[in-house]
Amino acid sequence: METNRMQSATYVYGVAPAESFGAGHPSVRVSGIGGAGSPVRTVTFQDLVAVVSDVPGSHFDLTRENILEHQRVLDEVLRRADVLPFSFGTVAGSDEEVRELLLRQGFDALHEQLEYVRGCVELELKAFWQQDRLFAEIAEENEDVRTLRDTVGILADEDAASAKIMLGQLTEAEIELKTSWEAERLLDVLEPIAVEVLVSPNASEMMLLNASILVERTREKDFDAAVYALGDAHAGRLIFNYVGPLPPYSFISLALETGE
Repeated sequence: METNRMQSATYVYGVAPAESFGAGHPSVRVSGIGGAGSPVRTVTFQDLVAVVSDVPGSHFDLTRENILEHQRVLDEVLRRADVLPFSFGTVAGSDEEVRELLLRQGFDALHEQLEYVRGCVELELKAFWQQDRLFAEIAEENEDVRTLRDTVGILADEDAASAKIMLGQLTEAEIELKTSWEAERLLDVLEPIAVEVLVSPNASEMMLLNASILVERTREKDFDAAVYALGDAHAGRLIFNYVGPLPPYSFISLALETGE
């Protein structure tokens, strides 16, 4: 949350257990928002640290470079510790504000969320239909679709137009049903390996699964193997986009309230 505009402010990347940073809580070995002149460090309260850097002011453009710097810091923290990631652009007026308003006032809530994601990472899985294969399967499985498809080309113009509308509506309904059924089949394989699975709305008709998965680090290889096995089993009909490990963005809820 932005504070009033200042010449210097404290940018917040996330919160982690202090024990993971060793004696003296050394800085994270990557540069933060603003490049090499912005070393990343920690602000401590009891057994928690906020991972921060100094920034000139409280407004940041949503550029690819800035977003990547934010992500690089969190990825580096994730290599050594559990982390509660903050959204891009979270800024406090000072280190003391971070210590008092975030770490001290939010101490119990932060511990509760850290306990939930302890030893876990986030993985993202998106699955898409191979379009030609999808339409071929629908025609093979549904006689009405197959009949309409085969007759559209031999009908008179007015009848063909009506048949095309019917074919489109029927195909759309079949895609929705088939997508729901196929997504459930995938989740039946993946959910037993996960701590939690969050399924988001599909972004397109050809997407059949859009999931964020919280997985214990010790089971990450098991989950990888399950995803790759699904890829092999559905080669030629489904496309998988698999990303991770990531900080658990989708499984926490954090806000820095500065009161301004």
